Amino acid sequence: MKKSKGRSLKWSLLIIIAICWLVPFSVILLYARDSLSNTMREKMESTITSSVENAVSHTQEQLESAMDASRASTYDDTIKTAYTKYVANSDEIMLYDTVNQYLMQQYGYNNLFNATFLFFTRHPETIYYESNRLDAGEIVNLQEYKDQAHEQIAALHEALGTSIGFYRFGDALYMVRNIVDSSFQPFAVIVMECNEDTIFEGIDTIVWLQAAQIEIDQTVTVQYTGENGTVKRITGGASGAEPYDRTQTVKASGHTVRFSIATDNSALENDMVGVGKTYFLMGLLMIPMLVFTLWAYYHFVSRPMDALLEATEHMEAGERGYTVTKMPASREFYDLTDRFNSMSKQIESQFNHIYQEQIALQDARVQALRSQINPHFLNNTLEAVAWEARMGNSDKVARMIEALSVMLDAATARGGLARGTMQQELVYVDAYLYILSERLGDRLTVTKEMDDQIMRALVPCLILQPLVENAYEHGIAQQQHGEIKLRGWMEGSDLVIEVENTGTITDKDRARIREALMWNGESLKENNTQSYIGIRNVYRRLKILCGQRGSLDIFETRHDTVIARILLPDIAFAVLYADGKMSQR
Repeated sequence: MKKSKGRSLKWSLLIIIAICWLVPFSVILLYARDSLSNTMREKMESTITSSVENAVSHTQEQLESAMDASRASTYDDTIKTAYTKYVANSDEIMLYDTVNQYLMQQYGYNNLFNATFLFFTRHPETIYYESNRLDAGEIVNLQEYKDQAHEQIAALHEALGTSIGFYRFGDALYMVRNIVDSSFQPFAVIVMECNEDTIFEGIDTIVWLQAAQIEIDQTVTVQYTGENGTVKRITGGASGAEPYDRTQTVKASGHTVRFSIATDNSALENDMVGVGKTYFLMGLLMIPMLVFTLWAYYHFVSRPMDALLEATEHMEAGERGYTVTKMPASREFYDLTDRFNSMSKQIESQFNHIYQEQIALQDARVQALRSQINPHFLNNTLEAVAWEARMGNSDKVARMIEALSVMLDAATARGGLARGTMQQELVYVDAYLYILSERLGDRLTVTKEMDDQIMRALVPCLILQPLVENAYEHGIAQQQHGEIKLRGWMEGSDLVIEVENTGTITDKDRARIREALMWNGESLKENNTQSYIGIRNVYRRLKILCGQRGSLDIFETRHDTVIARILLPDIAFAVLYADGKMSQR
């Protein structure tokens, strides 16, 4: 490698640049000392104003959303219809179920409310309520509502007419609305305990907040304090007068909302002055060294490093084998770049090799698992036996052989496919259950609850029949009478299948199940157990075909019921449309 020439000129230029840079930089610093503080104050004021406006706008939207949600009870005839039927037939249970179900559906999953209460004006002593189900830790005290708010709301609601009223009782903020009939007369009252942490969460975003107060219709007050940089809502009454320096009034569905804000950025301004002085002194002392350091860093470190980072980005984008063509001058980065180029080429070669091996390994493992079931030729033999049974008018024997033939057809995988439709899986299960029913008679009851939409979902072949067989072998076979339930439904883009049977799981069974379902996060653990071969087979094919998200769980729901549950993630199935085309999801 050639030595660079002109070293003396380089050092001369660096000295000249350093001298010429210090003079103008000193003038700039003196000027910036006066202008910097003004500029920063303007920016801080702009930041505070923007954060206040955003907080006000967000709170206004949350209040309007809460009031819009309350209108559903008036415009929706569910409550009115249920109450009309109750007046006609006095069926309190039906009224209770309908109202509670309605409250849960409309408001149980709305995070704007902690709880929703409803009572009919003729029977104010009966209160229907539903708590927020999104917050598992939230417990709504119905007795607290009765003690603090119910009696007063029952007396105040008539004055509201068709309007919405806000009231604070104790630490809770309630939104009250009448549900009126066709003549606009209230027959019920819906009361929502507002989730103030959600509705007023925009207050948390105000920078340098010292105190805040929100008034709704000049009666309801929500107060916050920003002590020690943490915004907290004040409970238990007002905290006293505050020197509010900003006020803003907005309308939310006809209600006047007034915001009073106090901010304090004095500590930041004091820190800014001190930092400015320190920066000025350090600048005077460190400027020459800084200039030289930046130049050396750029030339010997930054530029070679940028080249390597750019190369890694190409690698991440899929350009395996990408190399850096311009080699750096420094020996360390030269060696590092050379090794990177070598590594990149090796990764390209190894990736291509490993990718092909992985595809071959996956196919081999799937085929190995499928080969554990009886060989293909038995199916052809049984077809011949079934034909002879028909010729001899042994229809019952023929039907059983046909069912067994269907099962062997699935086991030998004549099509060579790793997946089939859910409807095909049920055909295999029906064949197995037919054979069982002929053996057990009235001892076995089978129930199916399968959604129609999952019938065309593609699932791993023979994923359901081994679980049904396991339910019989380890549950039904030991009982005088047993029941098997098959269920399947969609949860979002995931498919859930359950096989439920009467029976119990002993401690010995649990140990064997754990051994059969061993998975260390990357590969399946081999074991020599001969128990629960079916579920082990299903579990392994799930992991091979579906990855880590595919799961099989076996558990007891109560003393005499066992459930085997399969979850197939969205990558594990497709939908086969009527025109024969397949759409992967």
